[in-house]
Amino acid sequence: MFLKRILPITIILLAVFFGFHRFQNPCGGTVDSTYQNGWQGALQVKVERKPEACGFAPALAGAEYIFSSKQENSENWQEIMTVRLDEPIDISSESVHVFNETSAAVFMKHKYAVTTNKGKTWTIWDIDKDLGLETYTKHRSISRINFGEDGFATMSIVVVTNNGRKVDAPFWTNNFGKTWEVLGK
Repeated sequence: MFLKRILPITIILLAVFFGFHRFQNPCGGTVDSTYQNGWQGALQVKVERKPEACGFAPALAGAEYIFSSKQENSENWQEIMTVRLDEPIDISSESVHVFNETSAAVFMKHKYAVTTNKGKTWTIWDIDKDLGLETYTKHRSISRINFGEDGFATMSIVVVTNNGRKVDAPFWTNNFGKTWEVLGK
């Protein structure tokens, strides 16, 4: 009789306690890796990796990648975008491109951001939202960007559909990536 009443109540109380604790202390960890690039102090861009530290199974936790910029004569970093991955990866120097003192681009997985005004504003391009692929695909990511002169670039996006079909979709831009068009269109 004692176990029939006390044991379920104890289990429920423990579940509530751990749930409240997780709500109060989400899985966020501390920054363990940073990559920074800039143009002689005029425009600074960085990406920081924050692995999740989720109590019982930290080995199964992912990581957040926070992209930020700092304008000339400023000490404050402005967040550009955050990308969350289920499995942490090393930060690639290819994820941050500073073209000149006014223009820079950052990208990872399914997001791309660009500024042409020293980081005052950023245009963010998200494959999922901008192409409407989230319902039809299992995996979408930017696999490669080739930057040219005067804002021209080509981008390759890998898309794996729900039925397992892999598509390599090419895009191009002539405005540093504020807008992208299908190559050959």
